Amino acid sequence: MPTRLGIGYRWLRQVTAKDIVAVHDEVSRVGNTWHFGIRETGSLDHLAGRIREMASQRRPPLEIAAFAMVFLVREHPFWDANHRTAFEVAELIVEAFGQRIAAGRDEAEAFVRGIDARGLGREAILEWLRSRVTRLR
Repeated sequence: MPTRLGIGYRWLRQVTAKDIVAVHDEVSRVGNTWHFGIRETGSLDHLAGRIREMASQRRPPLEIAAFAMVFLVREHPFWDANHRTAFEVAELIVEAFGQRIAAGRDEAEAFVRGIDARGLGREAILEWLRSRVTRLR
């Protein structure tokens, strides 16, 4: 999912499962990834469809990003690197609206892992995103 800075909903209405896989493949090269494959293709099709639907409804970008994060972490459509993919997909969603998530790597990793470990839901994720999203320069 290449960055489409500033074109927002128009871009998100075209997101495909292949775009999400491309993000996964890129982030899998960072860190210790034991398996690069897709575990559940249908989940990725569903996620891409929901992102397109939410964009068509002009749902707030942070709500779309939070949904994508929760979905990727909880559904684990990939064998590995689901947490990294979740953060990067969320980052790309907010970038499409001229923003970025201002969080260091350690903080972001701890937070995304907390979606599982602490059972964080969309509201907690939205609150975290709202407190860290800044405008791109």
